[in-house]
Amino acid sequence: MPNADIEQVPDESGSRENGSGTNRSIFSALVLWSGIGIALGVIVEILFAQMASGTWLWEWRLNLDSARWYDVTRSAIATVGLFGLGGAALLAYRRQQTAEEQHVLDREKQSLELRKHYAADTTELRSRYANASAQLGHDKPAVRLAGVYAMSALAEDWRKAGVPAQQQVCVDVLCAYIRMAYNPKSKKARSGEREVRFAIIDVVNAHLQEPASQESWCRLDLDFSGATFDGADFRGAKFMGRVSFVQADFTSGDIIFNDTKFSGGTTFKAATFSGANVTFSGSEISANSVNFEHASFSGGHVLVEGMLLTAGSLNFREAKFCGSRVYFGSIFCGTQVSFEWGEFSAGVVRFDMMVTDGKISFYCARFTGARVDINAELSGGQIVFHRAKFSGGEVNFGGTGFQGTDVSFKDCSGAAPGILSFEYLRSLAHPPVVPWGRGASPSWVYPKFWPPNEESGDRPRQAPVR
Repeated sequence: MPNADIEQVPDESGSRENGSGTNRSIFSALVLWSGIGIALGVIVEILFAQMASGTWLWEWRLNLDSARWYDVTRSAIATVGLFGLGGAALLAYRRQQTAEEQHVLDREKQSLELRKHYAADTTELRSRYANASAQLGHDKPAVRLAGVYAMSALAEDWRKAGVPAQQQVCVDVLCAYIRMAYNPKSKKARSGEREVRFAIIDVVNAHLQEPASQESWCRLDLDFSGATFDGADFRGAKFMGRVSFVQADFTSGDIIFNDTKFSGGTTFKAATFSGANVTFSGSEISANSVNFEHASFSGGHVLVEGMLLTAGSLNFREAKFCGSRVYFGSIFCGTQVSFEWGEFSAGVVRFDMMVTDGKISFYCARFTGARVDINAELSGGQIVFHRAKFSGGEVNFGGTGFQGTDVSFKDCSGAAPGILSFEYLRSLAHPPVVPWGRGASPSWVYPKFWPPNEESGDRPRQAPVR
C-alpha cells in the first residue's frame, strides 16, 4: 500500500485526544443543563404559585394553603421533569454520537494496523518469491529441489493472505518449470533434473486430492503445454480447473492418471504418445470434456480401462493411431465419444467395452493399416461409421454382441486389402446398417455372405479360412 494512504489515518494518540475532548464537552453540557433545569424549576414554581393564588408577580401576595402549595410544587416538578427528559434524550443522543465517532476511529485504527501488517506481509512474501524463483534457476539440483518446496509453501501463504491471484502465479511457475526444454536421455536429466521434475509433479498432485481442503489446488489452472514427460503420477487427481497438456510429449516411463476425475476441461490436444505407458484406469469424466483432438499415438501403450463417462465428452477427433498399442476397456454411458476423421494406420487399438447409451462416432475415419479389435456388448446408444474408409489393416467385430445399439456404416467405402470383419459374432439380434445388400459382401468385408447369420440362425457363419 502507498505510504500516503497510511499517513492520512489518525494515530492512536489523536484518537485518545479526541475522545477526552468529547468527554469534557459532554460533562460541560451536563452541568449547564442541570443549572438551567434548577433555574427553570424555581421560575416555574413561582409562576404556578402566582397562577394558583390569582396574584401577579409585582403584587407579591401568595395566599396558598399547604394543599395548594403541594399541587403547585407537583406541577412544577412535572414540568421540570419533562425538561429533564429532554435533556436525558439529548445526552443519550450525544453519547450515541460519541460512541459512533469512537467506533469510526477504532475502525480506522484497525484498518491502519491491517494495512501495516498487509504491507509487511506482502513485502515478505514478495521477497520469498524472488528467493524461491532464484533457487529454481540455480545450477545445482539440490538447490532447485529446495526451490520447488519453497514455491509450494509460498503458494499456500498467498492463499492465507487472501490473494488467490498470487497463489495461481506460484503454481504457474512450477508448471512453467515442467514446460522447459528437457531431454530425458541427457546428462543433466541423469544428474538430478529428473528428480526435480518429479518433485514438482508430486507436489502438484498432492494438492489435487481433496477439493474440499483449504489447501486444494483442484480449481486452479495447470498449464503443461509442450512439456516432455518421462514419467508422472497424477493418481487420484481431481482436475476441476483448466488443465492443458497441449502438444505434450509422453516419451517414456509410466504416466499414471488412474482414478482421476475430470470435470473442468482437460485437453491433450496435439499431444504425442511416443513411448510411455499411459494409464487412465478407473478415471471419470463428469463434466465438460477430455480432448485428444489431433493427438498422435505412435509408440508405447495407452490403457483406458474402467473409465466412467456420465457427462461431458471424450474427443479423439482427427487423432492418429500410428504405432501405439491402445486399449479401451471402458463403460461408455450417457455421453459422446468421438473418433471422427481419425486415422488408424499402424499399431493395435482394442475396444473391450459395454455401450448402453450415448454415441460413439467414427465419422469419416480412415482405416489404412492398424488392427482394430472391437469386442463389445452393444445394448443401447449409437455407433456410427458414416463415410468411414477401409483400405488396409483390419477392423474386427469378432465376439461382439449386436443386441440393441444402432450401428450404422452408412456411406462407408473400402478397397482390398482392407478388411471389415463380422466373423464369430456373439449375437446379431440388432444387425448393423450397411450400404450393401443381401448376398455377397464387398471384397473388403468378411464373411463373404451377408448377413453373416443368414443360414445358421442365432450363430453367424464361420467364413472360409483366409
